[in-house]
Parts: sequence; structure tokens; C-alpha cells
Amino acid sequence: MPNVALAEDDVNIVQLAAQKALERSKGDVDNASALLEREAKKDQDLYDGLVSNFLGRACRDAILAVVRHAWRPASWGSDYKVNFAVMPLGKGQQAPDPKAGNIIALADLNMRNLMEFHLPIPGSPLLGSATREQVLRAAQGYLSHGRDFFRKGRWLELVAEKMPEGDKLVREVLNERKLADLRAEAEK
Repeated sequence: MPNVALAEDDVNIVQLAAQKALERSKGDVDNASALLEREAKKDQDLYDGLVSNFLGRACRDAILAVVRHAWRPASWGSDYKVNFAVMPLGKGQQAPDPKAGNIIALADLNMRNLMEFHLPIPGSPLLGSATREQVLRAAQGYLSHGRDFFRKGRWLELVAEKMPEGDKLVREVLNERKLADLRAEAEK
């Protein structure tokens, strides 16, 4: 199982059900996932075991989605309208004065949202609580992913150029050797 913190009782029921689904699907992960999902819909304890540890994060994401929409304009031409009632406050922060104007409120909201940016390093704090070293490691990670995504994107463009219009599959048109040649070309 991935590194997910499950309560001890949940581990047994979730692990056993996952193992059984994987065995029934003869190792097919997608099929096993579908089987486990169907079982969880029938078994409340299994459902609770799977969902309980993710519920807090899902709730936080739902709240942040509302917050993000609170300051968006209703249309491109309208003024920004900030709903101060749903703006999150960090420790020691106070809500901006509505009389100060929407631009100040928007800047304040953006600052708080940027301070809550999640760094892509396991165990790292939010951006607002990160050290210089942690921020540099995160930046290096994004830059390396960017280079990797660019190479893969270029490779897939080259593959697409070799494909005829229509519904033919890649395996019907190209072989492994040609895919490798295109990948090498994309990495030049």
C-alpha cells in the first residue's frame, strides 16, 4: 500500500479487501480498483476505512474552492467583489477592512492563498512557513519536471505527426524501435 496513514483497524479491513480484489483481478490494478470500489459501496466498514483518512483533506479542499471563487469577478468586465465572510485567515491575521476597497482585499486574499502554496517535497511546510533551502529544493523539482514534461511533450508531438488521420492506434502504425527513434529525436 502507498504511504497513507490509516487507523490500525482500518488497515486490516482495507488491506485485506485490496489484496482480495487484486487476487480476483489476477493482478490487474485498474480492475482491482473497480472491484474494491464496488465492494466499498456495499460494505460500510470498508467504505469508512477507505474514506476516513481522506475526509479532512476533502473538506479543506471544498472550503478553499469556495474561498477561491469568493473573489472572482462574475464576468470579465465586472469589478472584483470580495465576499469577506469566506476569506481564510492565517494565525494572527485580521480580515481586511471592507471600507479599504476591493483591491486591498483582493491583494490580502491573494497573499494568504500564496502563503498556503504546497511545496512538492514530502514533509515540506506550506510556502509561508518554508526555509530558503526548502524553497530552492521545490524550485529545482519543478524545473526538472518542466524539462521532463517538455521532452515528453515534444516526443508525443513527433509520434502524432507519424500517425494518419482517423482512428488507427499507435501500435498499428509504429513499432517500439520507431518510438525509441522518435524519443531520441525529441531529446536532441
